[in-house]
Amino acid sequence: MKSNDGYDSPLAPSRRVLREGTFNARDAGGYPLLGGGWMARGRLYRSDALSALTENDIDEFKRLGIRSVIDLRDLRESAVAPDIVDRRAVRYERVAIFEDRLFERDMTAFPSLLGLYQIIMDDHVPQLIRVLKLLSEVSGEPVLVHCTAGKDRTGLILALVHAIAGLPPQVIVEDYGASEKILGGGFDDRIRALYRQAAIPVAVLGDNPRHAPPAYLQHTLETMRTAAGSIPAFLARNGLSPTEQERLAHNLTR
Repeated sequence: MKSNDGYDSPLAPSRRVLREGTFNARDAGGYPLLGGGWMARGRLYRSDALSALTENDIDEFKRLGIRSVIDLRDLRESAVAPDIVDRRAVRYERVAIFEDRLFERDMTAFPSLLGLYQIIMDDHVPQLIRVLKLLSEVSGEPVLVHCTAGKDRTGLILALVHAIAGLPPQVIVEDYGASEKILGGGFDDRIRALYRQAAIPVAVLGDNPRHAPPAYLQHTLETMRTAAGSIPAFLARNGLSPTEQERLAHNLTR
């Protein structure tokens, strides 16, 4: 499945990995850059939770050469559905975007995913910066970033990475919006069951747990641009230096 510009679209089967035990694991590279060149394939993967990997998935994980996993989930989420990865062979970092405090709030007060992103912008930008710093330290070794669904927290991190790398805005939005189409119906039941097990209010999921409107991402990125003039400038203002951004882009592009 090719785009009009000749690259594999976010929905292309060739991007999917770890198919048996995940719903939304895929290669986040292979996209063209605005200034020429490409986001490299096989360097950065995005996924939902790795808690149901099969033996075939684990074998594929090893073949992909993934050396680092960055888990963005809350402590309760990761406790009830721990990743099935060999931490002796993989650098595992858990950076809870919400500092393990998200679910102490009244989730029914969030009118939408956009409200959730506003909370990130108001209170949790340092966690975004920490994840991006970790990615800047990975020198050419494949890394996987995930949360529970691989669409909201992971989607925002990947959008920032893609912006730093220099992807066209429409491609950034396209990659983000693909999650809603990739996540199957079976995902709804799994995530609701997981949240109940973790005593997390299911109301946070809304009527459609797969919902990932590109307009929400666009609004969030535009908020950053308005605040600082550009996304790289916003990130630099909040602690991700230009040198770190250059290193991150170098690690993930060709």
